[in-house]
Amino acid sequence: MRFCLIAFAIGLAASSPAADAPPRVSPEPTPVLVELFTSEGCSSCPPADRLLESLAREQPLPGVEILVIGEHVDYWDSHGWKDPFSDPAFTKRQRWYSMHWPLRVYTPQAVIDGVSERLGSNREKLLKAVARAAKRPKAEIALQAEATPQGKVRLSVEIRNLTRTGTSTADVYAAIVADGVESDVASGENRGRKLRHWAAARRLTLLGKARSKKDLAEITGEIEAIPANVQGNSRLIVFAQSKKNRRIVAAVTAPYPRAGIARSLE
Repeated sequence: MRFCLIAFAIGLAASSPAADAPPRVSPEPTPVLVELFTSEGCSSCPPADRLLESLAREQPLPGVEILVIGEHVDYWDSHGWKDPFSDPAFTKRQRWYSMHWPLRVYTPQAVIDGVSERLGSNREKLLKAVARAAKRPKAEIALQAEATPQGKVRLSVEIRNLTRTGTSTADVYAAIVADGVESDVASGENRGRKLRHWAAARRLTLLGKARSKKDLAEITGEIEAIPANVQGNSRLIVFAQSKKNRRIVAAVTAPYPRAGIARSLE
């Protein structure tokens, strides 16, 4: 397994004097998770969707890996357009966050590493919050994923040094996201527009609880696969979140394993 935040270098001896010097190893970037609560029914959301893609593709902060998830809420679905990516589970998650900051359920809302929120279209404030989050200690996380013939994705997760983040237990979530997906909006506030989304969440599943034993936490489980015809540019994002303060203490992304059989989206 490859652990996020750990870099190893193996050098072969060379004939020059510099070969005696120890190899220089560049640290891997610190992951910071940005969750964008958005909707195709909201006319203020397309700029935030574009910003989310820009942050993911450009990675503008040195030493930081910005991982993003677009979570489409369903409370806009009754305003003239049903968002095909909406899910009540994302609305529930946003409301869970909102208990920690008053009067803060809106779109587009970006939640940074679980502990702060910003207007999802404000690049400057978002990047400042991401930079601040990157200074907090993170655990190392490794992920293995494989498709099963039964239409599942089997995940094996290892988390090291969890306790240095201030917690010995964390909820582990697995998200399936799709990059570059588009919609032709036929009604509602964005009527007539073609909208593009990056890291649009297709599923977000609580995989289980990681408990650190001798600074190693291991968890395995299965999640429902997505249909083969919508797999497209799909990826996995797995992250660990402390329940006591909501902080994302580890996060990693990996390619989506192609399934032989997949069940329909609900």
